[in-house]
Amino acid sequence: MKKTLSIRFGYFLGFIAILFVIGFDYFLQSHGLIPCPLCILQRIMMIALSIVFFIGMLRNYRRVGNTILCILGIFITFFGMILAGRQSWLQHVPPVGTGECGVSLDYLLSLLPLNEVAKMVWQGGTECSELGWVFLRLSLAEWSLIMFGFFFIFVIVQLKRSRAP
Repeated sequence: MKKTLSIRFGYFLGFIAILFVIGFDYFLQSHGLIPCPLCILQRIMMIALSIVFFIGMLRNYRRVGNTILCILGIFITFFGMILAGRQSWLQHVPPVGTGECGVSLDYLLSLLPLNEVAKMVWQGGTECSELGWVFLRLSLAEWSLIMFGFFFIFVIVQLKRSRAP
């Protein structure tokens, strides 16, 4: 029973950490840092991960339940790392041409089919390649990549803890 409580407490700590990350993102947005579509997709991944952590902290799941939650968490953090890595790469090697990253994601979704929107967002543009906020010589996208990497390791540790006898 003590192990189950500690696993739930781990999910709780992960949930609180994500709340701080999302809160800081909205703080920056309220102070004029407008997110590009890649940033919005990273936020969606963080929110999805917070839902997984919230479900994990609600009740004691058996081995199968924890494994399912951890697999979901691994997929979400992996896709978050891909998105943050792509934006970090765009910041260091800006795309050729102007790109279409300057319009909002909602506008793109209302105008184009989903596969075209995904292609345009992945290609990036001038707004996605701007550094914006920098702390300790790392951009917000690089910090996001670090956070997704941290949560990836955290979920793997949670998986190993839940599978221990």
